[in-house]
Amino acid sequence: MRARVMLDLALGAAVSAILLVYLVWAMLRPEDF
Repeated sequence: MRARVMLDLALGAAVSAILLVYLVWAMLRPEDF
């Protein structure tokens, strides 16, 4: 059960990090859009 919670937290953190990087990249390179 604890492993499932840790997995969910890890996936949530990974998704948040990817979205954050994408947003920063989009703001730094607006000309590509």
